[in-house]
Amino acid sequence: FGAETAQSLSSEDLKVFDPTTGKPEALSSMDGMGDIASAAFEQVVERRFVDSVDKDIRLKSAELASKYEDPIQYQNMFEAYLGSMSKGADDRFKNVIMDSGSYIMGSTKIQLADAARTKARAAAAQSIEITNNEYSEKIYDTASSGQTGSAVALVEERITAAKEAVQAKLYNPGYEDKVRSSLGAQAMSGAIEVALQGATPLEQASIKVYIGSQGKAGGDLLTQEQLNVLQPFIGYVDRSNTGPLLAQTNVVSSNLNAVTAARVAEEKAKYEASKAR
Repeated sequence: FGAETAQSLSSEDLKVFDPTTGKPEALSSMDGMGDIASAAFEQVVERRFVDSVDKDIRLKSAELASKYEDPIQYQNMFEAYLGSMSKGADDRFKNVIMDSGSYIMGSTKIQLADAARTKARAAAAQSIEITNNEYSEKIYDTASSGQTGSAVALVEERITAAKEAVQAKLYNPGYEDKVRSSLGAQAMSGAIEVALQGATPLEQASIKVYIGSQGKAGGDLLTQEQLNVLQPFIGYVDRSNTGPLLAQTNVVSSNLNAVTAARVAEEKAKYEASKAR
C-alpha cells in the first residue's frame, strides 16, 4: 500500500519541500500508515525524487547549453538553477541535487569548451585562408610594379603565418609549402611581366629556360636588370607552379611580340606612304 501510494504521486509533488523539515512535502502523506507501509512509501518517494531531479537537471542543462555557448556563462546560469531547485531542502536532499548537478555541469562544460575551441580554430583557419587570398592579388601587383623587396616581404609574412598555423594544428603539416608555392607564383608572375618588357626574342626564350629550370640555366643570357627582377622569386618556383608560369610567359611574350610586329608594320606603312607622296 505504501509503495502504491508513493507511485501515484505526481513528479511535481516530489520536488516541493516542507519548510519546517526540509524534506519533500509528499513525505507528510505517511500519516496514518503503519511502519511497513511508511518505510515502503518513503523508499519509493526518495527513489522517484532522485530520478525526477536527475531528469530535470539534464533537461535544464541541455536547455542552457543550447542558449549559452560560453562555458562560464552556462555555469553561472546552471548554478543559479541548482540553487533555486534546492531552496528549502535539508542537507541530505540538497546534496542529492548538488551531486547530480555538479556531475552534469562538469560534463557539459567540457563539451561546451571543446565546441568553443573547435569553433575558434575553424574561424582562425578560415581567417588565414581568407587573408592569403587577399594577399595574392596584392603580391602580384607589388611585384609587377617593380617593388621586389616588398613583394618578397609579403610572401614571407604569409609563409610565417602558415607555419604558425601548422604548429597550432590548424592545418596539416606541409600547408606552409602550399602557401609558399601559391603566393610565390603570384610574385614571380608579376616579375615576369616586368622582365619581359622590352626583352628580345632570345631573352624571352632565356626567361622561359630560367623559369623552367628553376634558375639553374638561362640566366647567363639575361640582362642584369632582368635577373634583378626574377632572382628574388626563383626560389618559389617548383614543380606545381612551373607549368602555369611558363604558360603565362608564353602568352605575355606572344602579346608583346604581336604589339612589336604591329608597330613595325605601322611604321613601315607610314614610310611607304611618305615615299608615295
